[in-house]
Amino acid sequence: MFILLPTIASAQIHTERLSLIDTGNAELYRGFPNELRVSGLAPGDSVSFSTSRLLARDGNLFSIMPDGRRTSDTLIVYRDGAVFFREDYGIGNIPDPKVCIGAMNITSGMRLKVKDLTVGNGLIVRTGNFRSGISIMSFQLGVLNKAEYLDLGETTGNKFPIAQQLVLAGLQAGDKVYIDNITASMPDRSIRRLVSIALMIVE
Repeated sequence: MFILLPTIASAQIHTERLSLIDTGNAELYRGFPNELRVSGLAPGDSVSFSTSRLLARDGNLFSIMPDGRRTSDTLIVYRDGAVFFREDYGIGNIPDPKVCIGAMNITSGMRLKVKDLTVGNGLIVRTGNFRSGISIMSFQLGVLNKAEYLDLGETTGNKFPIAQQLVLAGLQAGDKVYIDNITASMPDRSIRRLVSIALMIVE
């Protein structure tokens, strides 16, 4: 999160989200360090947070740990012994990740070509602008073709094993792919079970 302090307290405030702030929300996430960059600080200014714990400061970059029991926090900048600037933030849980194949978000009901399904040979997850700290732990893969349902087993990690890759590469239009029991590890060290996904092969 990037905050540009106004030259006077009543000026318009500009904010820009960074990697640990979900785009579109002035929100901090509980359970792990969040980073806020505050621009425009003058020598002698002091910065505090009403509920979060300050972990580290590097110039105008602050690393804070939100209080997991609270739902809000306030950034306060003091100048010449008085409050010069304040900004309120919500504190929430990290949103559920979106499952992706390559750069494509996939959702249940999507129609894919075989070549799109096999890009990267596995699954990845993203949440908002998070750049790291989220990964697929395991998933179950199954295929329904015109003749039968094939249970391709549970996979540890995010990659399709060679045996699964061979089956996926041979799919034809009208076949369906089911990805179930998807689990992901989160930056706060929790484990999330994500929604199942059913895909239709179009060619």
